[in-house]
Parts: sequence; structure tokens; C-alpha cells
Amino acid sequence: MIRPSILGACFAASVLVFSGAAIAGPYDGQWIMSTTSNRSNCGGGTNELSIADGKISGSVIGKNGTYTAKGTVSDEGKVRMKLDTGTVIFKGKADGAGLKGNWNAGHCMGRFTMMRK
Repeated sequence: MIRPSILGACFAASVLVFSGAAIAGPYDGQWIMSTTSNRSNCGGGTNELSIADGKISGSVIGKNGTYTAKGTVSDEGKVRMKLDTGTVIFKGKADGAGLKGNWNAGHCMGRFTMMRK
């Protein structure tokens, strides 16, 4: 028979081990984002982004330079992201195997699609 004090020590050790382990979110990983625009002078293209613990990060190459992307994706697949310009906003949701939605930058707007790399 296992003594209660030994059983308690084993339980406490297992809690310490498992509480420190990070649980990956359903959208964690590397993603390829493709954008299209309503106007030819607003640009569009393909960029690689990362999602870790529901946080989106990476660089987006735009018509006038490279911008830092930061945002979130919920466990349900709701996407909210901004570029460091502060004027470009992405909103979308999970759709089948990827994430997709719209982006808006005032005079320019378009669609985005993100697929796992």
C-alpha cells in the first residue's frame, strides 16, 4: 500500500511539472498571409507571420516599406491585427483550414487570407 505522504508528494510534483508546460493554442504556428487591395496603387502581397499563444507577430512588406504586425487570434478564430503605422487594421475569422477577412487603411482596403505554412 502506498503511504498517503508519498502519494501527496507525487501529486504535488506532477502539478509542478504540468503547470509549467505551455499549452499551444489552436492557431499557433507559422502562417502565410496573402493580401489583395481594392486599388492597384494600394499594393498587396504575401508575407509570413507567426502565431504563438494567440498572439500574431511578424513583418508585412507594404508599398511604402516594411511594417511590424501585432495582433491576436482567439481560440474561436477571431482575428484582430494592426500594423505599426496605426492606420492599417485587419479583422477576420477562421474559415475552414485558414483565417480570412478584411483590412482597412482609410483610402485603401481589401481582403486577407492566412494559411498554415
